[in-house]
Amino acid sequence: MSFLPILLAMLALAPARGERDVLFRTELASAIASATDDPTEQRTLVRLAWFEGGFRRAVARCEILGDHGTSRGTFQIKGITPYDRAAACGSLFQQAELAVRYIRRSADACPRNEGAMRLALYVSGRCDRGERAAKQRWGGE
Repeated sequence: MSFLPILLAMLALAPARGERDVLFRTELASAIASATDDPTEQRTLVRLAWFEGGFRRAVARCEILGDHGTSRGTFQIKGITPYDRAAACGSLFQQAELAVRYIRRSADACPRNEGAMRLALYVSGRCDRGERAAKQRWGGE
């Protein structure tokens, strides 16, 4: 999926809240398109950005943290290392790359999980939990 379908997917999930919001989503769509060529990962990143941060700039800038201050950035990542925690609040491209890495890590760590449950570790911290949240955020068919 290229940049434009990603942006349109974002706007389909939630209408833009003004010109600055459109500019933010344009930057985010570009970052997602640069971070991965995989359409499922791209759709998943769009859905994660919506469910985790509501496409809000303040969330992307880490002015608003989730999970009692442990989740950061557009994709609400609980950074494992100091580098990851910094990248979670970095540029949108850094955030998208980090989210792709965490999505793939979740899938690799839970090899028996299929479909949406490949996100279980990402959304719940465990391979056997988080089915509802994973299904909401999964971009696959």
